[in-house]
Amino acid sequence: TIFTDPQQGTNSFVKWGLFPPAGEEIRRITMQVTLAHPQDRAIAHWDYLDRIKIRRSGGVGGENLDFEIGRLLTPYGSNFTKEWSFTWQVDVTDFAVFMRDSVEIEYIHTGYESPDLGWDLTIDFKVDFGPPVAEFIAMETLWEGSFAYGDPARDIEDSLAAKEIVRAAESSFGRLRIQHTGHGMDRPRGCSEFCSRWREIVVDGQVIDHRDIWKECGDNPLYPQGGTWIYDRGHWCPGDLQQPDIIDVPLTRSQHIIDLNMEPYIAQDIQQPREEITCYFFQFAEPAAANDVAIEEIIAPNKAARYNRFNPAAFAPRIRIRNLGKENLKTVRILYQTAGWTEKTVHWHGDLAFYQDAIVTLPGEIDATAGANRFSVVLSDPNGERDAWPSDNGLESEFDDIPTLPTRLIVDWLTNDKPE
Repeated sequence: TIFTDPQQGTNSFVKWGLFPPAGEEIRRITMQVTLAHPQDRAIAHWDYLDRIKIRRSGGVGGENLDFEIGRLLTPYGSNFTKEWSFTWQVDVTDFAVFMRDSVEIEYIHTGYESPDLGWDLTIDFKVDFGPPVAEFIAMETLWEGSFAYGDPARDIEDSLAAKEIVRAAESSFGRLRIQHTGHGMDRPRGCSEFCSRWREIVVDGQVIDHRDIWKECGDNPLYPQGGTWIYDRGHWCPGDLQQPDIIDVPLTRSQHIIDLNMEPYIAQDIQQPREEITCYFFQFAEPAAANDVAIEEIIAPNKAARYNRFNPAAFAPRIRIRNLGKENLKTVRILYQTAGWTEKTVHWHGDLAFYQDAIVTLPGEIDATAGANRFSVVLSDPNGERDAWPSDNGLESEFDDIPTLPTRLIVDWLTNDKPE
């Protein structure tokens, strides 16, 4: 059970985990985080910024690392019942080299609520064995901290100064892994929690990524919550395990200059607007395979709670695929079926560079029998070639058949008194 320390504003919870030894090849590590109604106290109410870290690796005498591998924004829990729980997940394979043998995992819970309130917390790690997609070479921290935004006395550009990257021997590409959320509320724009602003990544003077630091919260799969969960926010939502921004960079020189720029902004009434940024830079060798595709998730049909905005579904299954080969993925064969029904086939055509993903909508009705069903997808023949690692080509999901409605319906519609 986790709870706040209102005197300090943060509370640390640590646990040792046993991971595979260094000699075993790891293909993928998925972190699963579950919050539930606590058994020994009332449930917490507020949306606080929590971090999950690798504190130490290699046992009690191991090196202190303090790597942030996940960022959870707690939900407004005031209306959750005793039976409530929710599970999120995020890919943490980038840190696989540090997740060996005995690893100390730290959960840092922030906030100022009474310690009589809390959450039951479970963190699991799912390890898939197999050859790594690309060999890890090196890692360094570029920016990490709480950076004032909109304060002319503390220009954020001074804090986010450009960094020089030295290419390590045998490195082929770099990867920026960014956890970035905005907090505080100034005037007139409500930054950084309630304002949209852009962020740029610049490499050697060229903008390679430009995006709004903003997230729509009305379609959060964890709903309804108490409080203001429905309002859009600065790259986060209450009740969400943030997916990091992943930006790959070809390493073509011995040195590169990387800069992170925020949209220029000056607040008129400064109320602690801040950008919470953690940015790591990984270096990897060339991808191991030329043609390698993986299925990331079955979005529909799927009864897992994190997909409830897309389910139940009667037509058009949706999946996410990712190219893990060094050759651009232009074609792949997709076989899919509900257990007990006829298998269907479609040939996808597109153009995905290494590590790019795509959501694919499959044609046809979602076959189902009454009650529980199992849906499966298998990928094959990327670019017409044999897949380098078929073990991540298949995935299954469970789903229940859709409700059967009568042919004649009566709809009772009541509008509010605020027409638009």
